Amino acid sequence: MRLRRSRYFLLLALIVVVALYFRTGGLFWGLPNGAHPDFSYHPDEAFHVVWAAWLEQGQIIARHFMFGGTLYYSVLNGYRHLAEIFSSQLGGENVLANTLMVGRMGSALFSITAILMTAGAARLLYGDVAGLVAAAALALFPGHAFLAQNLRPDELGTALVALTLYLSARRLTEQNSEATAWPEFISGLVLGAMLALRFPLAIFGFVPLSVLWLQYRPASLPAFRALLFDRRLWMLVFAVLLAYLVCSPYSLIYPKSLQEGLQVQWHYQSGIFEDAIGRGPGLFQYGVLMLAEAMGWPLYVLAVAAVACALWRRKSADLLLLAAVFPYLVLTSNASWVVVRYTLPLLPPLAILIAGLPADASAERSRPRQFAGLATAATLAFTLLPDFALRQVLVAPNIRDQVGPWMADHVAHGTTIVSFEQYGGDVFFRPPLPNTVNELVFPLQGDLDPAELASAQPAALLLLSEEVYGNMERLGGKHPKPHIAQLAQVLRPGGPFRIVHRFQPQIRFLGFDFSSWFRSQDYRIVDPGFRLYARGNSWSRLD
Repeated sequence: MRLRRSRYFLLLALIVVVALYFRTGGLFWGLPNGAHPDFSYHPDEAFHVVWAAWLEQGQIIARHFMFGGTLYYSVLNGYRHLAEIFSSQLGGENVLANTLMVGRMGSALFSITAILMTAGAARLLYGDVAGLVAAAALALFPGHAFLAQNLRPDELGTALVALTLYLSARRLTEQNSEATAWPEFISGLVLGAMLALRFPLAIFGFVPLSVLWLQYRPASLPAFRALLFDRRLWMLVFAVLLAYLVCSPYSLIYPKSLQEGLQVQWHYQSGIFEDAIGRGPGLFQYGVLMLAEAMGWPLYVLAVAAVACALWRRKSADLLLLAAVFPYLVLTSNASWVVVRYTLPLLPPLAILIAGLPADASAERSRPRQFAGLATAATLAFTLLPDFALRQVLVAPNIRDQVGPWMADHVAHGTTIVSFEQYGGDVFFRPPLPNTVNELVFPLQGDLDPAELASAQPAALLLLSEEVYGNMERLGGKHPKPHIAQLAQVLRPGGPFRIVHRFQPQIRFLGFDFSSWFRSQDYRIVDPGFRLYARGNSWSRLD
């Protein structure tokens, strides 16, 4: 369906305004301040900014290549330089806080770029209305909006995926596609940048390759041979290699460090991730649980219907999008870590498929098309509710910042409180405590036995974050980390400790509780819950 150009861009601008609203509320959550000047509450941010500075200084470490290239760290250094230039306008606690502010703004802008590219691709493939629907869907996907307010490479990667989809859609819909190989060269440059950002994104090379396949549709050996020797294919390959070397020259200079970095990443992805234990195979966890958390359940159901419809129709536009969805979904299903952020690159093609559902629902019959359009509109409208709920969590005072004042008001001076860390330097889930109490940090690794807590003195109170008690409570003695399994025994019902207070985040809006929709670690990082345990009846003497 065609719209007047002015009307199309006006509606698209309104969608972008809504998208910005949901992507800017949490730009300042958990930033370094007087209570924690050396880190934000997001575990990755401070480390990555410091490592990026090391890269610029020539201090190479294996973690620089953990993603497969160093483009992300170059982008981080750009954020740091901008933060230094505009430090007086930003007004952060220090250079780190200013860098994180600039970086989060950059992530939000990459997120908006992904929306615009997705709209452009959908418009080419299915028409003007589809372009607006795809933009609205991606703008309202809770995971896409939420993660745009974190300093991570995921939003940049998603923007590059959306750009690849746009370039491929444009190439697919061209009248004279064999006139020049420049479109393939440009697509190759984008793919090379994706490769320099994160190696797994290379799998989206299937998208431009599917365009060549759909244009040739080789049904014989000569036709297949012609495809293999097509200059457009080799221009694509050349551009990928060129862009990778330009975006990550350190990979060529330090090949050993690159190999070590990939080994570090392999260690992460082949290790145990507690959230994934006992929740089914990887394909189910990513294809259902994580995608539903990223999209919201109503839009997820709509996306499943759209994928089924595309498999039924198998038009060129459908096959192009399916070539983006299924290979990456299979790849992520084999990852050890099960998190929402890994699903972000799937969201642009799924948004376009959703947009294609009402655009092509039996064009000859108006009633099915109207039903699909109404269902899509109603689903998009309902998705505003979880978006508002998540935004409220981001703009509200962080629970970590609420624990300290509460302790100062309710816990007797000089009381010893034990908190826990799951690895060395794990400070991100421990709230800043007031100087009126004594804090002991108990590491849940190494040679210390959590069973010693039963007799440790003078600890009267234990403070656990949701990162510890969530899977500890769910898995109990079957927890893969022995120290946490033993801690579960110490904190068993009827044991020496009992829960005396809970600091629990709520994801609610207009009476709807969406907490069960957002269980992934990505969401917990922002506002984790805490439990306060007391030994025996000691709490009655403290409160």
